[in-house]
Amino acid sequence: MEQSEISGTYTSIIPILLNNIENPIITDSLLWNLLESVPTNISIWDGGKIVYANPAFYNALGLKRGSIDELNRLVEFEGYFSVHPDDFDFSPDNTSNLKDELGNGVVFHREMRMKSRLDAEYRWYNTYIVKGKEPESRVIIEIDEDINDKKLANEELRKALEEKEHLLKEKEILLKEVHHRVKNNFQVISSLLSLQSKRSINPELKLILDESRGRISSMAKIHEKLYRSDEIEIVNMKEHMRDVIEGLVELYNGKTRLVKFCYDIEDVMLPLDKAIPCSLILNELVSNCLKYAFISTDSAVISVSLKKTNSAYEFSVSDNGIGLPAGFKLTGGDTLGMLIVSTLAAQINGDVTFANSNGASFKITFSM
Repeated sequence: MEQSEISGTYTSIIPILLNNIENPIITDSLLWNLLESVPTNISIWDGGKIVYANPAFYNALGLKRGSIDELNRLVEFEGYFSVHPDDFDFSPDNTSNLKDELGNGVVFHREMRMKSRLDAEYRWYNTYIVKGKEPESRVIIEIDEDINDKKLANEELRKALEEKEHLLKEKEILLKEVHHRVKNNFQVISSLLSLQSKRSINPELKLILDESRGRISSMAKIHEKLYRSDEIEIVNMKEHMRDVIEGLVELYNGKTRLVKFCYDIEDVMLPLDKAIPCSLILNELVSNCLKYAFISTDSAVISVSLKKTNSAYEFSVSDNGIGLPAGFKLTGGDTLGMLIVSTLAAQINGDVTFANSNGASFKITFSM
């Protein structure tokens, strides 16, 4: 476009645009510089004819800036942009909607695929077509922002996210199957120990086998919960601890059914690496209570607590029985159960304390 032609366009278009702008800060030179420098395709039409096109518009068509007449001939006879058939709606309803929007100042806004006469493939554009505020205005501004790269990148991201979600679902199914099989294996081992215990005539051996069954059962219950739950790596300890204790009562049977249990367990969710040690600790402490704490179970009470403090969990088991024997030690003795408790507490970086106060009391504090 020659300098004189640019000046002519400048003097004819800018006043029309400025008449639709209420902010006095925007000047004609500022608006002109914006139109000329913005990388988005902008064209201004008056009565169906292009009266201005910015440099980005010419570049998109592979043209040098020339006369408006040449550009209008290209638009009229050769086509300058073609819209993808799937993105062009000729329906009467759509035409009616466009007319309504035209009266409100906005003619069209849509993401659509278009290609210039030089393009081999369609590209995505974010297209706006607007008009002046006056109903009789014939001036139309078309803005075509090339969003093809962004659109394709978003599509690739969407596909990647879908693939990730698919892989996560596969992982969840696989982990559930693993938990299911582990639980089944534990149950097979427990059944074998039960058969061996029933055939044993040695009371000491029978006790050892039953204790082993209890430990295996407490771990099996965790894996059973995980494959039945939506959470495949987190255990609801409030539900699980009750299940472990009910299993122990069933295991030892007899007078243990008369023991009353008092629960003060919060809704604590623990990861698997903390839930399994806590489950086994609970198994050992409650088993000891059921076996050794009570001379009579008429008023026997076992209290189980799990609470969350500001920076740690506090887990305790206590009873109102005969208390711990004189000289009791958590470690260094010949009791396998206490060795298991201290070892597992160390595994979760926990501290174990015990006391004799109207019965035996054990408390394990471990970090979150």
